[in-house]
Amino acid sequence: MLQKTISRLKTQMKGFFDEAPIAFGILRNRNLRIEVANRLILQVWGRTDAVIGQDLGVAIPELEGQPYLKILDNIFLTGERFIGTELKVSLERDGITECYTLQFYL
Repeated sequence: MLQKTISRLKTQMKGFFDEAPIAFGILRNRNLRIEVANRLILQVWGRTDAVIGQDLGVAIPELEGQPYLKILDNIFLTGERFIGTELKVSLERDGITECYTLQFYL
């Protein structure tokens, strides 16, 4: 009975995250393992849900050399929040690398 309840709650939470009106993800541990990624964050990243379970730097290798992996590592180490507006990030989508302007609330 408990297992069925837990399974139902997981399904409900996944639906909630997937339909959230913001790009949303959860990264686990210092390796920044992607634990949850809703459809909007996957669109931003130009990735599919195949990246879930991968480390962020492996899933999105073009982040190497950009400041975001270091920012996330600092958040992990210090617990300090990071809010960035109009930040530039280069991401590859469909084989084309483009620069995007995003807002980050980390």
